[in-house]
Amino acid sequence: MKAHVNNLQLVVIHKKDSPPNQNSILQISVSDEPLAAITLDGLMNLNPWADTCERTSIAIPETWEKELKAIPTPLNIIYYNKKLPIRFSLNSRNNNGQWLIISNGRYVTDVDQNWLFQILADQDAPVIAVTVDPQLTAFKERIRVSSQGKVAGFRRLYSDIAQEAPLPTDWPCHVFIRTDTLKNLMTEDTLPLSFPEFTAKCETSSLALNSIKIAGAVLDIETETGFLNFITRRLDVLWPKQAQGYMQIADSDNCSI
Repeated sequence: MKAHVNNLQLVVIHKKDSPPNQNSILQISVSDEPLAAITLDGLMNLNPWADTCERTSIAIPETWEKELKAIPTPLNIIYYNKKLPIRFSLNSRNNNGQWLIISNGRYVTDVDQNWLFQILADQDAPVIAVTVDPQLTAFKERIRVSSQGKVAGFRRLYSDIAQEAPLPTDWPCHVFIRTDTLKNLMTEDTLPLSFPEFTAKCETSSLALNSIKIAGAVLDIETETGFLNFITRRLDVLWPKQAQGYMQIADSDNCSI
C-alpha cells in the first residue's frame, strides 16, 4: 500500500515580501501561460503526499486571483487572504491514521515516504513539522564544531538519517496534522496563515508539536537555480520516455544550464 493513501494535502504558495514593483519568482510564474500551467502542475505532481488530485489543493494569495482566473486549469485552486481555508470533507469514520499535509509551495522535496510515515507513526504528537535536509543523506560529510566554535573534526554519514530538530520560525517543507485533531486547530474552517500563529494555536489547543529533519532532496523554487531545475524536471517528465533525461534550458547567452 502506498504511504500517501487516504491522506490530504494543501500546497500553500505564500506571498513573499518583495521590494516595490518587484514580484517573487512564484508570483511571476503563476501569472501567465505557459509557465503557470507547468508550475501549478509541477507543484501538484512533483510534491505528492495524497493519492488523488481530488485530495490535493493549492492555496494562492487572493491578490493573485485576477491573473489566475484567466488560466484554465483542472487543479483545485483556493484563494486565501488572512487565513488558510480548509475545504476538504473530513469523514470521522474514515480518518483513522489519516494526515493533512500542509506543504510550503516554495519547496519541492524528494523523500522516502514509506520511511517518513514509519517515523511519524512512532511520534506521539498529532502535529509534526518536517524539514527535508540534503545534509542528512548518506555519504555527506559534516563538520563537527566545538563549544568554542572551532572545527573539531568531520563526520561522514553512511546511511540516510532523520533526527529531532528545533522548531523552525517559518513554515517548513511540510507540516503533518492528524485529521482527527484538525478541528481543534481550526476556526470557522480555517487555519492560521503565519507559522508563529499556528504554533501558538497548537499550544492553546494543548496539541503537542514536534519537529524533525529527514534526509532527502529539496528544491527552493523561489531561487533562480531552484526554479529552473524545477521547470526542467517537470518538462522532462512530459517528454516521450525515450527522450527523458535530455531536457535542457538555455540562459540569456544561449548556454545550456
